[in-house]
Amino acid sequence: MTENTINITQVQPAGVKVPKMASVAEVSEMFGVSQYFVRKLASSGKIKAVRISGRILVNVDKFTEFLNNSTLCDEEPDEPQTIGGIRRLY
Repeated sequence: MTENTINITQVQPAGVKVPKMASVAEVSEMFGVSQYFVRKLASSGKIKAVRISGRILVNVDKFTEFLNNSTLCDEEPDEPQTIGGIRRLY
């Protein structure tokens, strides 16, 4: 009887790194942030994520990179930002 399993080395081309992907729940638990925060970043495109069969899988390395490179905005902009006639208040 033959098994229907596929080894990742059979599918993966030489020299290609497969990213570590995790669900929203797993990422939120790993980093101690809310699932809402992870979903919001994924849906806005700020982090790399894919939707497969209704589940969102997040690239853990890119999420880590995002957190390491994010900073708080210390100063308010000089001029209020206007988008589509709506002024953003800070």
